[in-house]
Amino acid sequence: MVEEFLRFQSVVDEMVRQIRVNKDKCSGCRYCELICSYRESLRFNPRDSKIRVAKYDERGIDKPVLCRQCVTCPPIDACPTSAFRRGDGGVVRIDAESCMSCYLCVDACTVGAVFRPRVEGPPLVCDLCGGKPSCVEKCPTRALTFADEDASLGATPNESEVP
Repeated sequence: MVEEFLRFQSVVDEMVRQIRVNKDKCSGCRYCELICSYRESLRFNPRDSKIRVAKYDERGIDKPVLCRQCVTCPPIDACPTSAFRRGDGGVVRIDAESCMSCYLCVDACTVGAVFRPRVEGPPLVCDLCGGKPSCVEKCPTRALTFADEDASLGATPNESEVP
């Protein structure tokens, strides 16, 4: 219990880097999905991407969905092998060698930002491209920004929830 508190406190004490989403600027072009998939698999296939654009046509809203780097991260607790964990700088990562591809983390993520891969293997979760997210750099409408966020907030403050 003490060890878990200290781990949690060390994350809270750090500034968490995260990608912020401004859904009002998103055009739904899905360029972020393509650039991410190419970075991950050298293929332009949105199913290989660690970011997905959710479309709410009835409301005219397109919203990128990706890991918010939440302080309280249910997928970490759900992982039976501890493959889903925080790496350097508190960034969520998956250790592919430890992962048994049970996908409990996919079900545990409360924002739907952990994805099943197109082929058998570890789930897909945004790891911020090692500190230089390709989706942020290439977003034509600047709907995605990369910023430091007070870790105690957990979620992105300028992102309103959509059904």
